[in-house]
Amino acid sequence: AGGGRGGLGDATADDKAVSRRGGDDAPAVAGAPHVAHCFDTLLAEFGVLSKSDVSTLEDAAVELPFFVTWNVREARRHSGGGGGGARRGGARDGDGGGRDGDGGGVGAGLRSEEEVLRGCIGTLSAQPLAKLRRYALTSAFDDRRFEPMAAAEVASLVCRVSLLVNYEAAAGWDDWVIGTHGILIHFTDSKGREYSATYLPEVAPEQGWSHADAVDSLIRKAGCRERATPALRSRVRLTRYQSSKAALSFEQYCALRGLEAGEVAARLRAM
Repeated sequence: AGGGRGGLGDATADDKAVSRRGGDDAPAVAGAPHVAHCFDTLLAEFGVLSKSDVSTLEDAAVELPFFVTWNVREARRHSGGGGGGARRGGARDGDGGGRDGDGGGVGAGLRSEEEVLRGCIGTLSAQPLAKLRRYALTSAFDDRRFEPMAAAEVASLVCRVSLLVNYEAAAGWDDWVIGTHGILIHFTDSKGREYSATYLPEVAPEQGWSHADAVDSLIRKAGCRERATPALRSRVRLTRYQSSKAALSFEQYCALRGLEAGEVAARLRAM
């Protein structure tokens, strides 16, 4: 998001300006209907559902910044030492995906699953939630870090919708809480060139970063080639925000919609 595409824990956005509309009536909580709407849209694109079967959102007119993230679940073989497996493209989910089934007690040679980022596109300016439909497809097919999604992948997907709320101007570059706030920075380099970039709330704790680590990484992500010195950090204008998230796996989505997951998966694999 913000200054550029790609990079560790990245989520891409099509707007640099931050705004939120909808007033006190705007929802602060993402829910299963938002995620199911994204899955409906994807299945309709592949012809499994008709366009008329795509669910409508009761809060479609509400305007908020948001992101749609697709993760794919991949099998991972555990050794006795608990070493991690390879990730497709080396990308982590910047939108709270993390690892699935990566807890303790997994024996040597057993398999579990982990989530790997497959696409994440959003907007930092407030948009009607009716546009989730558009962003669900953009995230699936037009995230330039990845090849367009194939039908055979859908049965392995987890979809996450993040609504960005509670924007506040921070008093300084380190005036935010790791694990609670996402951060958006704006700054100028020594030649007066302007930059911006953002990380969603989960990125810093997932990477084990300090405040300085996260801000320095964002400076690089924004495309600035200057070294992240204390003087450069002092020019950072930081906005902090929070994220309300909802997620469904393909199987959870099918159960919610009353679809037979195995039959839908077989249709998708046959395409």
